[in-house]
Amino acid sequence: SGLPKLAPIVPITSRTSHTTSVRKIVSGKTYVDIQANGPVADFKVTRLSNPERLVIDLPGANSLLTGKPVAINKFGISKLRIGVNPEYVRIVVDASKSEFPKYTVTKVKDGLRISFK
Repeated sequence: SGLPKLAPIVPITSRTSHTTSVRKIVSGKTYVDIQANGPVADFKVTRLSNPERLVIDLPGANSLLTGKPVAINKFGISKLRIGVNPEYVRIVVDASKSEFPKYTVTKVKDGLRISFK
């Protein structure tokens, strides 16, 4: 059993090359971090109402987190949901109140930070 371990072969698709991969959602004292495997090159933020929510699209990204919503239950946020499309990852932040809290979305070293005032 002295054979070297071989890395798995990962097929390269020419259509979309996912460089950013969402790995983890971390809730801190005044923020929610969307942690990735590296810097987020680009993102688009949209506010939607009825119900109040924030949508963050990460073009060309993929996600290791799908399916179950992530409960936040602070800052006026109930949960965060992640959807994966072939061209982007969509993160939806659901407000727990009738009005979405004041926020900023900024790039951090490995991902994005949604800071709440």
